[in-house]
Amino acid sequence: MEVFLDTQRLLLRRFSMADAGHREFAGWFHFRPGQAAAPGEVELGYRLRKSVWGRGYATEGSRALIRMGFAEFGVQRVTAEAMAVNTASRRVMEKAGLRLVRTFRRPWPHSVNAGQIDAVEYALDKADWRQDQRPDGASD
Repeated sequence: MEVFLDTQRLLLRRFSMADAGHREFAGWFHFRPGQAAAPGEVELGYRLRKSVWGRGYATEGSRALIRMGFAEFGVQRVTAEAMAVNTASRRVMEKAGLRLVRTFRRPWPHSVNAGQIDAVEYALDKADWRQDQRPDGASD
C-alpha cells in the first residue's frame, strides 16, 4: 500500500491510497478533528474500493495514521464510527488498536432506509496506545 501524506496539514486532510501492484487509486483515509472533538482528538475514517477489500490495506493505513498522530503530531485520542452491522470495518478498528466505547442510534447519511440505525464508536487514547506498543505489555 502507498499512502500519500501531506504532513504539514495532517489533521486537516484526506489521504489517497494506491494499490502498490497496480498503482491505481484504491481509496482514501481521513484523520481530522471530528464535529464535536475535544482538543487533541481526531476522527479516523476510510473508504476503499471493493476490489481491494480483504488485503489488509484499511488496517495498515489506519495503524500508520494512528502511529503518526500519536508519535509526531500531538494527538491524544483517536475515534472512529461505523454502522453496527459493518463487521468488516469494526474488525479493522479493533486490529488497529481501537476499542469499543459505545453502541448508539443515530441518523446515518446514505443508509438504506434513511432512518435511525445502530452505530458504534471506537476509540484509542495515547496512553493505551503507548502501553500496547511495549513488547511485554509492562508499564513504565
